Amino acid sequence: MIPAAGTLRVAMGDDLTVSDDAHAKAYEVIVWGLGETLTRLSPAGRLEPWLARRVEMVDPLTWRVGLRHGARFWDGTPVSSTALAESFASGWEVQPDVASLISPSTEVRPLDATTLEFRTPEVIGNFPNALSYPQFVVNREGGKVMTGPYRPVVSEPGRSLVLEAFDQHWAGPPALGRVEIEAVEDPFERLDALREGRCDLAYGLLPETLDRLGPEFEVSSVPSKKLHFIQLNHARPPFDDLVVRQAVSLAVDRSRLVQQVMHGQGAVAQSLFPPYGGVATVAAQRIDVEAARCLLHRTGWRPGSDGVLARGGRRLAFTLYSFPQRREMSALAHLVAEDLGRVGISAAVHEVPNIVAQTRDGVFEAAMRSINTLVTGDPYFLLQAMFAPGGRTNTGRYRNPDVDAQLAELRTELDARRRQELSTGIQEITAADAANVYLLFTPIILAYRRGGLRNFEPDFNNEYIVKHRLSVGGPASARSTLTADKEQVS
Repeated sequence: MIPAAGTLRVAMGDDLTVSDDAHAKAYEVIVWGLGETLTRLSPAGRLEPWLARRVEMVDPLTWRVGLRHGARFWDGTPVSSTALAESFASGWEVQPDVASLISPSTEVRPLDATTLEFRTPEVIGNFPNALSYPQFVVNREGGKVMTGPYRPVVSEPGRSLVLEAFDQHWAGPPALGRVEIEAVEDPFERLDALREGRCDLAYGLLPETLDRLGPEFEVSSVPSKKLHFIQLNHARPPFDDLVVRQAVSLAVDRSRLVQQVMHGQGAVAQSLFPPYGGVATVAAQRIDVEAARCLLHRTGWRPGSDGVLARGGRRLAFTLYSFPQRREMSALAHLVAEDLGRVGISAAVHEVPNIVAQTRDGVFEAAMRSINTLVTGDPYFLLQAMFAPGGRTNTGRYRNPDVDAQLAELRTELDARRRQELSTGIQEITAADAANVYLLFTPIILAYRRGGLRNFEPDFNNEYIVKHRLSVGGPASARSTLTADKEQVS
């Protein structure tokens, strides 16, 4: 095996955080090649083993996980079944979201050095997918010691991170010797860093800046599985009215949003999940301005002196909250307000510093939101978060008993075909309810000097940027493949 060589310098955007702490920023430690989960998603969205060699069901409540032989933590200790049990125990303590996927009441029992058994208190239909959730990243020492191909040698949380190759990685020495990551908030400064040779990979570029790159640069822009949408509050006027929700959805020109704000990058959202995400989707919305006008007119909404529709002395007006952390979000909100104005609905855009805090208590009418739709490759996580009573993203108080019943069945269903039927059924019901307004799937935009990277694999799974095989320009580094020992997930 040829030892790792070469340095990759990354200028990253402000939508990710520089961190080497698996407990604080599990998503980011996977992005930068520090952390690994038992399973992960392939570039095509299919589930595949990672730290696990195999995952198999013993009975509906019991799953057996066989670990990779030779896997080690950075401190040299083996990734044993006992260490994995401890990692899951600490994850349940510090990661509140994981309970909706695998209950903390699950009994985790080492069978031998590399075999672990999970005994769940209830049937979990998507157990192998749940193991890919970033918050289940395998770690020890309070989230500071992991198993990935790179380990930190210098860390300034939120600012910069220097990584070195972990030569005892189970797949062999990684292709790079060193990775230097710097947070560069200004997207134009990130672009300049690439053009001036101060970085090899610029992450999170703005669509409107791409024409500044000449032919000597390669641009990777792929639609992601991150959805921008408008969350509607079903417990407050005007969105306690189904017709108003339907009219708003019909009035929004999503293609215009993609073209004018995203400069043609990303993809129009016609449903909750992207069509390239590997799961069945249901078309939930379309643009039909005339149909929006007719719906409102038929239910008694009439133009007032200012052109805004009114009924029973109440104007059809609301505040649409936005936030600055995603640079495009307020621009999208203003275009949505223009679209709604054409059918007589007044939307006042108001930017707040923290959209989660603004919507947490349900004291809002509508809000711009963004969410990762297929974090485990299985639809249950998002459907539960968006539509279940008490779901982490259901601050708009959506409720439908039929959805509740199907979500309960989906959680425990083991048959893949039936899971797909339940998922599409929930999508159909929530589409008919006009639960929210889905806008677009954001682009993942990276750029590098042509020929400057090897084995770079852009895909809509934004979790895995720095991979074992990735190297800088020059002869391809020798490496072992990630699937050489015929692992399986069953």
